[in-house]
Amino acid sequence: MLGAGRRKGPSPSIHCLRRPKMGSTMKDGPFSLPNTSPLRLLLANDFEGWRIKIREIIEARPDWAIVSEASDGQQALEKAQQFRPDVVLLDIQMPVMDGLQAAREIRRVCPSSKIIFVTYTSDDAVRRAALEIGDGYILKDNVLKDLVATVTECFSP
Repeated sequence: MLGAGRRKGPSPSIHCLRRPKMGSTMKDGPFSLPNTSPLRLLLANDFEGWRIKIREIIEARPDWAIVSEASDGQQALEKAQQFRPDVVLLDIQMPVMDGLQAAREIRRVCPSSKIIFVTYTSDDAVRRAALEIGDGYILKDNVLKDLVATVTECFSP
C-alpha cells in the first residue's frame, strides 16, 4: 500500500502522511482528486534538468498546472507567498535557503499547501525531519514512477 504513514524499517521511495481512499480510481493512477479545477503546483529545484523532467510529468496531466518555478529555497518561499499553490514540490539541498527551512517558512505562510520533497537525500534522519514538516517524500530515482501517486494520495480523504 502506498504511503501507510510513518514506518519503521527501510526508507520507502514514496511516502505520504495520508492514506488513500479505498476503492478510488483515476485514469493514470489509483487515486482521484476531490475537485475539477486544475491542481496548482510550485516546482522548486536548483537543477534545471530536474525541473524540466518534473515539468514534463506535470504538463502531461491536463488537470495539473505549474504556477511557478524556483531555483532556491528563498525563491520557493517568495513564489509560494505570491501564488498560493496547492502543492509545492521541493528539493532539500538547494542554495540560499535549504528545502527544509523553506518548507517550514512555506508551511507558516501557506498552511493549506501540500509540501512534497523530491530529493536524492535518502538519509533516514533527513527523511524523518522532512516528513515532520511536509506531506510527502519521493526519491528522485523514483520520480517518474511515484510523483503522480504521491501528489494525488496527499489529497485523498
